[in-house]
Amino acid sequence: MNRRYIYALLSASLIAAGALAYAESGEPRSGEPETDAVPVTQAPISLLQAVQTAELRAAGKARQAEYTHGRQGWVYEVEVVSNAGVFDVHVDATNGTVLSSELDKLDRDGRHGEHDDGED
Repeated sequence: MNRRYIYALLSASLIAAGALAYAESGEPRSGEPETDAVPVTQAPISLLQAVQTAELRAAGKARQAEYTHGRQGWVYEVEVVSNAGVFDVHVDATNGTVLSSELDKLDRDGRHGEHDDGED
């Protein structure tokens, strides 16, 4: 019985060590960049320029901004608060044009955001 316990403990340790080694390898998931920090430094349009463009479009002040890669390439997603509401403004990171500007819908819990899937 003692031998079974040792084998089980050894097996669990090897599995845990393998999982830890894989997690620390820093391998990005397939098709994803390792981090957004490197691409944003190479973007022709700066975060400041994107925020200013979004604020002008929505006539308000930026609350948050994010640099993401989507179907249209690298874009800045800027959330702008104005008297008319909260807008999600997408600014092209290569040329600074506004790709879209939509009024943000409130989540059920009263927060603004992109997790408006109707589920709690």
